[in-house]
Amino acid sequence: MSAFNFSAWTSTADAADSLAGVVQSCVTTATERHGLSLRLDLLPPSCAKPHHFRLFRAALDPLLEADRASAFRLPNEAVVVIWRGPGGHHLDRALAVIRHLLADLPERLPEWERLAETFRLPEAADTLLGLIAASEPASRAGALARDGATAPLGAIDPALLPLLERNLVQADLSSFIRRRPVSRLEESGRMARQWEERGLAFGDLAAMLVPGRSLTASPWLLHYLSRILDRRVLALLTAPDELREAPPFALTLRVESLLSAEFLRFDRALPAGLRGELLINLRPADILADPAAFRFAREFARARGYRIVLRGLSRALLAAFPLGPEGADLLQFRFQPAYAEAGLPRGIDARRLILAGVDGPAALNWGRAGGITLFKGNLARPLVAAAMI
Repeated sequence: MSAFNFSAWTSTADAADSLAGVVQSCVTTATERHGLSLRLDLLPPSCAKPHHFRLFRAALDPLLEADRASAFRLPNEAVVVIWRGPGGHHLDRALAVIRHLLADLPERLPEWERLAETFRLPEAADTLLGLIAASEPASRAGALARDGATAPLGAIDPALLPLLERNLVQADLSSFIRRRPVSRLEESGRMARQWEERGLAFGDLAAMLVPGRSLTASPWLLHYLSRILDRRVLALLTAPDELREAPPFALTLRVESLLSAEFLRFDRALPAGLRGELLINLRPADILADPAAFRFAREFARARGYRIVLRGLSRALLAAFPLGPEGADLLQFRFQPAYAEAGLPRGIDARRLILAGVDGPAALNWGRAGGITLFKGNLARPLVAAAMI
């Protein structure tokens, strides 16, 4: 039995990471678990006050008596409970209390099947990962845009560029830095964090600086602005507090940024424990624009112990960029559903590939079948709390 004090919970990203880790573990180890999702985020505003949330979370108390029960409160107040076995009377009691609470609410509510849904893992992995993504504000906005609920963001008018440059120089970028783990799939089926990618959330940054516009809609604009953004990010990360306890991480930079004064200051500030543990992500377009500059920057970075990752590739382009001394140390590409019909190109060392976009079992299983061991995505988050399974 697991005991939880819901009143002490806070709505943090830790719950999302922990739940994603449990889902990932069930998929990779074929472990069966049952669960219930309670979509408190779908309640109308008049029924979504703090006391309502407390009552509904308390209604789940019977489920916490189930075998190996684990509960997760997501940032948007949706709650998920996962346990071993069918649940039996524990589930029946919890559902009865939830129905009673809903019957007392005055507002018209969404359908019962949407508010309280039972599921079984690993079959429901995609559904739960979608729920996790929807619980995060930036991911939610992206999902709405993909579903057509909002209009596609347009490119920035070149006339606004001088103003945008001034705003970027003055903006506090620290709140727009995001961290995404890259994990290795071990033989046990568990994901072990290898490093984290640190980069800017361009969508959130654009929403503040140029609402309704996109920083990435025009490749030329992104390339141009990266000159400013790279150096601002390097200056932020050079602060002692940022590096003192930092785990291994990767930065996406322009080739010319590797030779900047800001990068040299960042390199000098690295603690001894991080030396040789960091990676530099480069984009194919940046390399192709000036191969000679890339070769010089690559040797410059490698001499200081950095590994080079080429990211943003497609499956078809993997063979076009060499690995090893004459190329990159690792190649990163994003999974596409169409890949399910084909394997990896011949002659590629799968152990030096990173498969991104691993947000469901299809991507993970395709990568595993091809011999890939490094993954990035919702299903590739390291298992935060192995005891929950």
